[in-house]
Amino acid sequence: MIEEPVSPAPRTERRLMEDLAAMGVDRGMTLMVHSSLSSIGWVVGGAPTVVRALLNAVGNNGTLAMPAATPLCADPATWPAPEVPEEWLEEFQENLPLFDLRTTPTSMGAIPETFRNWPGTQRSEHPLESVCAWGLAAAEITREHPMAFSEGRGGPFERLRDLDARILLVGVGFNRCTALHFAESLVANRRVAKVRFPILEEGRRIWLEVPNVADDNDTHFPIIGREFVRAGRAQRGHIGEARSTLFAMRDLAEVPGEPAADQAARQEAGRPASGDAEFQEACAGFLDLDTHVEDMREPSRGRIPDGQVAECPTPSLDPTQNPSDPPECDARVGMLNADSSSLGDRPFDDDLPMEMVQAGESLEIPQLSPRVLDAHRQ
Repeated sequence: MIEEPVSPAPRTERRLMEDLAAMGVDRGMTLMVHSSLSSIGWVVGGAPTVVRALLNAVGNNGTLAMPAATPLCADPATWPAPEVPEEWLEEFQENLPLFDLRTTPTSMGAIPETFRNWPGTQRSEHPLESVCAWGLAAAEITREHPMAFSEGRGGPFERLRDLDARILLVGVGFNRCTALHFAESLVANRRVAKVRFPILEEGRRIWLEVPNVADDNDTHFPIIGREFVRAGRAQRGHIGEARSTLFAMRDLAEVPGEPAADQAARQEAGRPASGDAEFQEACAGFLDLDTHVEDMREPSRGRIPDGQVAECPTPSLDPTQNPSDPPECDARVGMLNADSSSLGDRPFDDDLPMEMVQAGESLEIPQLSPRVLDAHRQ
């Protein structure tokens, strides 16, 4: 017999819609949701009830978006968990299925997976970190994603920012907030990881290696989120039993490193200026990074030889350059997301102690065997 969590009351669609309205979710809103179903309590009807409540809350003139990451489409040698035994690795690499826009499930939890399959939902095409959207701006959000630094310019999160989207964290913390990856992607000292995955190019299966913003590993994002909330920038409440946070993406993603002129413009536009000392101190630590985490695994599993894997060049930070068309990658569209280390729901952990990244740390990507590489060239 399956034991359900005890809730003060059953969480019905009507009750969830009341909670969403009390949080400030309005019809016509563009809303990006990061969520944990288990944190909400006993939901009558499960994840589909939550999705229906969210869709009804934003209405036909609004837009709902969720992450649809597929981290197990990456090179199995780089999986943090489950770690593939060394003796199985080559066979895993040879037989790893390619990402399928229609059928590859997301591992971001029951709510995003239900939403991925919802009638009318559109999905961005990227092997690791796709985004799903439904509603008025769904096609605009999902239409194109750069392979490299896909959380940045030219990708869905820039378009969400431009649409003045709200972000709703349901039972999860700022460690799950991709808007902070977007902010870091625009910073010169951004932390960098390389990610590798198989794609089909001109009928051939190849491995593509691209740079992306590295996982924060609960180092800066929870601190920034905590101070952002303390500065009064976000609405706090509950969706069911889940501690939840609602805020404008622009207010979070545009604050780190914001010039004084932009702060003045924000004030004139009626948005909060970034004057809170503790929040600015948290952002300063985020911006003054001098560590570039290069790759994703321990050196003992080898580094990929030069010339054996196609690489996508690092895009320029120049805002005048089209990031969707980096050299040698103009035909490849998709999305990556440092949240892909999350293989399921994570708790609301803004107040938990953080494990700090060691300065100078540089991790190696494992090597693909010559037999695997040869097979992918045929």
